[in-house]
Amino acid sequence: MADIARITYNSSTDFYEVMDMLDKRLNDKGKNWRHVLKSLKVLDYCLHEGSELVVTWARKNIYIIKTLREFIYLDEEGRDVGASSRFTRCVRDASRDFTTNARQSDTPPKSLHR
Repeated sequence: MADIARITYNSSTDFYEVMDMLDKRLNDKGKNWRHVLKSLKVLDYCLHEGSELVVTWARKNIYIIKTLREFIYLDEEGRDVGASSRFTRCVRDASRDFTTNARQSDTPPKSLHR
């Protein structure tokens, strides 16, 4: 993660490459819940260790994180297995913590790591 955070200080091309990938992964659906959760953790790390541009990007794109409060995971048969599953709760809780902390301060949101 340190390498990713360091890249955010490079050229704007590198910065947007990282943020575009995070955006893509944060918008993954159900069965790719690991992508979503890992992307939240990488974004959190970059907010603390990366360029100030990461903070600006996160604030401008907070709606992406807010939508994860409603994250669902449907299995192959179309059942919502997310309501009682640990991983869906992790994504929902992480996004809720992120957006709550982002609103409460002008500094980067508090860590999502517990």
